[in-house]
Amino acid sequence: MFKAVYGSAAILICLTALLLTGCTSSDNVRSPEEYYSLAMSGLAGKEEFHFQGMSALRLGESGEFQQQVHFEGKLRGHDQLTVRTVSPAAGGTKALNADKPGLTENFIRIGGAWQGGTDALAGRQGRLNPVNRLEELGKLDTEITLEKAAPRGTRMFRIEVSQEDAKRWFAADLKKEMVDVDRRFRRLADKRPASERSKLNAELDAAWKKMNDELGRRMDTAQVRTVYHLTVERRTLLPQRLSSETQIVYKNQAGGVQEESLVSDTFFRDYK
Repeated sequence: MFKAVYGSAAILICLTALLLTGCTSSDNVRSPEEYYSLAMSGLAGKEEFHFQGMSALRLGESGEFQQQVHFEGKLRGHDQLTVRTVSPAAGGTKALNADKPGLTENFIRIGGAWQGGTDALAGRQGRLNPVNRLEELGKLDTEITLEKAAPRGTRMFRIEVSQEDAKRWFAADLKKEMVDVDRRFRRLADKRPASERSKLNAELDAAWKKMNDELGRRMDTAQVRTVYHLTVERRTLLPQRLSSETQIVYKNQAGGVQEESLVSDTFFRDYK
């Protein structure tokens, strides 16, 4: 009799707990990778949304931010993206001064790859296109975990890229930025009188070789660590915020150890 009553009470307690917690047990049956995959599928299914954020370079462990770029963008029809740089207003990353627009770039996705249509943001497309960042993350060797301290009503993924892929990804980004900038200056050189083009192209050749050699030298010994945090709305799993930090440690020309960090923080809204 006692065992029967005790068993019934235990079942009642468990049922009550499930009701109070919103069926917690079934809420956690999926792995972090499965939740992340669902979030990416939800994002891919949206025709339109807006985002705004910032990207910056930090020197040293506690150095000041340099080369800060604040931006906002809009995705339309799945494959068309417009990004423009803007001036920050009082209030930080979420507050941007729409009355002071900067450079504008239009991207289009062709064959799964994003391409820019102008030279406005040459060398910075990747950093200012969070959609592309999320798509590329899905192709890398990553470790995905769910953070326990997520804001109320959200899930937060911690996505750490393997050191090998982080280094390869970072080097590819730098090389693409160099190529974009070089192409821009080549086009400008082509607009100069014929008598000047040969000299300008020779100077560009020398500059390219110097930059490429320096990139190779630094990356030979560089250590790269990349971590992303993606916050999604708990019910819909649609992204609300994407932040990242890539730490690079390498030897400078003097043989000393140099540390830099590339950071970004982007907020998403107005899904349709």
